[in-house]
Amino acid sequence: MAFLLLLIPIALVLSGVHGSAGLAFVALLVGFSFGSEMDVAIYLSTRYFDSRIFITILGAIMGLLMLGNGIGAAIPGRIFDATGNYRLFLAAVIPLVLISSLLTRTLGPYARASAL
Repeated sequence: MAFLLLLIPIALVLSGVHGSAGLAFVALLVGFSFGSEMDVAIYLSTRYFDSRIFITILGAIMGLLMLGNGIGAAIPGRIFDATGNYRLFLAAVIPLVLISSLLTRTLGPYARASAL
């Protein structure tokens, strides 16, 4: 569900939200959404993988997230340079958010039921 939260600020920006209050609300929702990705990654890692390889799995996940953040920063910039706005990028993010949410929902039951 945390991934779906990102759809609200995208919709607001695409609808043309203006003003400092509206943009502050957009920034707040984006912050909540992006802030939850680390928490979700840690939580799911503890539930689906053995604790003996937890740090290896988590390190790989964090490395991939950082790679995505690095590459992801260049893509909207190039789109802005080509089109003069971010609408194409935001429209492309919508199906990616939906796909990531659907994939998260298909994970199935935890491999182990005990908490850490």
